[in-house]
Amino acid sequence: MREFPNSAHDIKALAKELVQFLRDNIKNTKTRKEWSDQNFRLLRKFSETHELASSPDKDTGEKEFLWDFVGYLQSRGLVIVAESEHDNKTKDRKEFQHDFEKLLYVRSPVKLMLCWAKNINKAEEILTWVKECMPSPDKEPTCTEFSPGEVFILYCTCSDKQDFVYWMQINGEPMHRAIEDEKFTPIPR
Repeated sequence: MREFPNSAHDIKALAKELVQFLRDNIKNTKTRKEWSDQNFRLLRKFSETHELASSPDKDTGEKEFLWDFVGYLQSRGLVIVAESEHDNKTKDRKEFQHDFEKLLYVRSPVKLMLCWAKNINKAEEILTWVKECMPSPDKEPTCTEFSPGEVFILYCTCSDKQDFVYWMQINGEPMHRAIEDEKFTPIPR
């Protein structure tokens, strides 16, 4: 992917490919650390196949900054941003929503929330928590403005045999604009 996804169709295709990649490669793990390490390794591998740089590289000890994982196109911007939560945070609505809300405010075509859910009932409960953060007619949302074309993915898994995946794409075509002749200018006193 040497080009930034330039259409809603391209963004959705990338999101669909990411979901299929995770479905094909996520395996059952015994511990939270193994689960997180696996997820980040898979996200790095997916990013590499699309010629994206990624951060953090946990193998080298690089620490995360703001989000658990980002895949980006050098000199263009973020393409995939992910948060990953194991069962400890999926037990607490407020803690889970705090991490999901970080995805609301980032400009990135694909926003992934990976979490562990032991069954469909838990996955649907988590989906309800996600929906509480999104705009609706009956409540004050966490965030009201989103970039056209971006895709949110809620990927709940409990093993390599079962997952529960939901997605939503914001209507419209993405809008990106390069800096042309804009310049920083001093502000007089």
